[in-house]
Order: sequence, then structure tokens, then C-alpha cells
Amino acid sequence: NLYNQYKSYRPTRLSPNNEQAELLLNVDQTTFAAHELKLYLDVYPNDTNMINLYNEYQKIASEQIKAYERKYGPLLADSPSANNSFSWEAYSWPWETEEM
Repeated sequence: NLYNQYKSYRPTRLSPNNEQAELLLNVDQTTFAAHELKLYLDVYPNDTNMINLYNEYQKIASEQIKAYERKYGPLLADSPSANNSFSWEAYSWPWETEEM
């Protein structure tokens, strides 16, 4: 309960329009959480609970990225190519599709 509401402000709840947007949102949320845990671990490197949680989020993020890439192509520039060619730039960018 660290959040103090400002007047009548309510945080926006993100709701994806399609499966691709949902997979990308899941990747974004999980990688964000892992990154925040990494920053915490920079300050408290011996916190074993947070190390375990960070490893768990990293594993989940990796699985989510692989699931996205299986359906929609590479998400990262260093993602492995399925046809042994550099095709990262051949796919449409997530913001170029109208469904998102």
C-alpha cells in the first residue's frame, strides 16, 4: 500500500485489442518487472529472495519472448533467425499494424 491516490486519479488499465498486443504487453510487463528487480539488486546484492524472484521473472520473460517470436517474428535485433538469414527488418513493426 505505497500508492497514495491523488484526488480522483485512477491508473489506466491496459487492455490489448488482439492476441499479438496481448503477447507484447505480457513481454513488456515481465521484462519491466525483471529490470526493476535488477535495479534493486544493484543496491541489495545479497537479498536471496529478490535474486530468486529476479531469476523467475527472467525465465518467464524469456518464455514469453519465444512465444511471441514463434507467432509474429523476431522481437529483438539479436533474436535467432528461423531461416538462417538476417530477417529482423523484414517483419512489420508492432506499431505498424492497425489492430494494436
